[in-house]
Amino acid sequence: MIRPKTPRDVAEREALIRVASLAAQILITLRARGRGLYESERQLRQWLADDGIAHSAGDIRPALDLLESTGRISDPQRPRTPASSMARERSPEAF
Repeated sequence: MIRPKTPRDVAEREALIRVASLAAQILITLRARGRGLYESERQLRQWLADDGIAHSAGDIRPALDLLESTGRISDPQRPRTPASSMARERSPEAF
């Protein structure tokens, strides 16, 4: 049996939901005791794996971009952002 293709709008919606969910999980991971600053995306991926958070490598950068664009983190690996990659303190309801 051939599986029907997922309509493009449904696939895009699912991708956005996946990235937004990962972004929320990244905030939780960064706010864990002893964390906050990550030296590389590799370290962040390891923390996510340690926390049991399933993710694809291709979703990390879009999730970080979402967090940065909404002011929840700042990324030291980007020249335009001089601050650290520390999660800014916000209530969970703000996300």
